Amino acid sequence: MFWKSPNVTFPRISQILPSRKDIVKLLQREFGDEVPGSILLVTGPHATQAFAEVYGSLIKEEWSSNLTLRVLKDPPSVAGVAELENWILKEMIPPPSLIVYIGSQTVADSTKALVFRLRERFVDRNIIFGGLITGLSGDGVFSSTASLRDPEGIPVSTTAVAPNFIVGHTLTLLREPYDMKSSCVGDILSKIPSLWDYNYSCSTLNKYHDNFSANLAKAAYESLLQAEVKDRHFLHTQDAIETLFRAVQLCGLSMQLTGSSETCSGSEHVGEKWLQEYIIRLNKKRSDRLDTPKHGAALMPMVITTLYMQGQAEKAERVKEIGRRIGLPCTAQELGLNGTILQMCLALGFGYRCPRYVAYLLGEAPFPNAKDVRSERATVLEQVEFKVLLDAIRQCMVDSEVSKREDFGELDAARFGAMRDLAQTALGRLERDVTEKVDCRTAQKVRAAVQEVILKDYR
Repeated sequence: MFWKSPNVTFPRISQILPSRKDIVKLLQREFGDEVPGSILLVTGPHATQAFAEVYGSLIKEEWSSNLTLRVLKDPPSVAGVAELENWILKEMIPPPSLIVYIGSQTVADSTKALVFRLRERFVDRNIIFGGLITGLSGDGVFSSTASLRDPEGIPVSTTAVAPNFIVGHTLTLLREPYDMKSSCVGDILSKIPSLWDYNYSCSTLNKYHDNFSANLAKAAYESLLQAEVKDRHFLHTQDAIETLFRAVQLCGLSMQLTGSSETCSGSEHVGEKWLQEYIIRLNKKRSDRLDTPKHGAALMPMVITTLYMQGQAEKAERVKEIGRRIGLPCTAQELGLNGTILQMCLALGFGYRCPRYVAYLLGEAPFPNAKDVRSERATVLEQVEFKVLLDAIRQCMVDSEVSKREDFGELDAARFGAMRDLAQTALGRLERDVTEKVDCRTAQKVRAAVQEVILKDYR
């Protein structure tokens, strides 16, 4: 059993305050002596620019005029991070002493990855990093990992840095778009199946199980299960914002202590990643575009299905109850999709984070040793007999009422084309990962075996 103590960053400031000016003054008091050089504000290409301009003016007024504002290109993408890094290396040497992002999850992920690169490059420089959040939509702002899109457009988890501070403005968070707040609820509730997968993974792969990390994630979702969520009004209260803020904080620390996102991202997250990618590909093929759901909204049907697969039907019904009360989608139809699409996206998660273990399950490689399993994960998708994986997912979708039996019909040309392309991308990723971690011949056999099962109805 292998375990290595991770590097953990406890935020020196983690608060929600009623005054933007007081936020800036607080940061100046805490970090002013450690910021001898320039300050860089990073924001996204849309609505968050207005907030960045307000905070930029306040920082110049209350702290320092040595400030630069940059807008990220296409967050959260690997290319956008690289472009900003190259600009800094060209225009801001020495690098900034303080880097602050203004925005929510996508801007946070890009900036966390950027600061990681800069700290790796300038090891003798003390670069302070934090966020002035404009929305609560996901659990990643306190973590030391980032979800970016690679050149193929596929979400990838990458090593990043955790923030030295996270501060929010009360009215800004209360007035953020409703679908962002409800998305955060969906993301926090997804920790229920994530923790099941984490416990199962540690047991199956003989990995070190961090009880404290697991308890932090459990405390995060329990805060919502125990809250009085009667209707949509819940998310318009300051108590709800503070509950979500603390839950996000707990999840971030849980991921830092684990050294990965395992406690907070299981099979339901893998299915959601492929679902988002499917919608992107489908919209390129059709003129009547399908709305892209927020992360937590797209997660909900995956969470409910996965909980049924894990034997946690009672919790699934409680999740569904909360989702219904605040308007989160709980069925494939409410996302504008048929059951086949959700079924396939979840099935494509087989092997996404566990290439060595999948190769072992299919009889093509030995059981991963202790050194290998650090980056390996097992999920409920590996516990069902592989050749009936699609059937197991379909049955749990029907049992949980995520879809009806008649919803698993044939796909039209556009949907079929998008799903076929997505499946080939997923299989290609699996083959590449097995090649890197085992060998090429094994990878080809693994791809063929997975393709035979998952694509048997899509030739």
